[in-house]
Amino acid sequence: MDALQKFLDDWTERFTAALVAAIDDSVDDFEGSNVYAAAIVVTDGNTISAFAVNTEAHYLEMLNEADEDETDALLLATYRWWPQEWDFYLDTPEGDVERIADELGEWADAHPDVVPADVWPLEWLTATDLAFERALGSDAVRNAFGRHGSNPVLFVVDSEERLEEVLDSLEALNPGRDDDHIASAQAFWRAEINDDDPYEGDEEL
Repeated sequence: MDALQKFLDDWTERFTAALVAAIDDSVDDFEGSNVYAAAIVVTDGNTISAFAVNTEAHYLEMLNEADEDETDALLLATYRWWPQEWDFYLDTPEGDVERIADELGEWADAHPDVVPADVWPLEWLTATDLAFERALGSDAVRNAFGRHGSNPVLFVVDSEERLEEVLDSLEALNPGRDDDHIASAQAFWRAEINDDDPYEGDEEL
């Protein structure tokens, strides 16, 4: 087992535990509303990440606060599926999610032979993408959401580039799911990747 994979196996286990703790610690913030989506948002070669979720209640609040000229279907989909629009970035009181996430950057800095300072190798991106998916898609995380009555659409998204990877994560993290939410998420992210508007003429999602 190479050094990177050995590190990521241990890291994924600890990151998964931090995600579960963050969900349990944040339940009161959801105020009983269904969590319909949960995402790991990454940037800077996967060395910076955050755990974002959104609830149906907050989505409806966003719609109520939107101006009349801000209610076209594509914008509504943006409110629903872009994590930067969401209200909840979860962590434990001790900051375990952020602390453990930061270890990726620390490991990369300490291993320039694997992760050079001026480039993000495909091996690194592929391995860390998989680590995020293993953590977010784990039974432990799914069960944590289930304990609180939610079955969110799960995905990993790079907030700056590599948007095409979000479709791969949607497929990997939501196997066999066939409902309006997953269809809406896939349509939105395809539109973002292709820079088009599949909702033209639609009044609602």
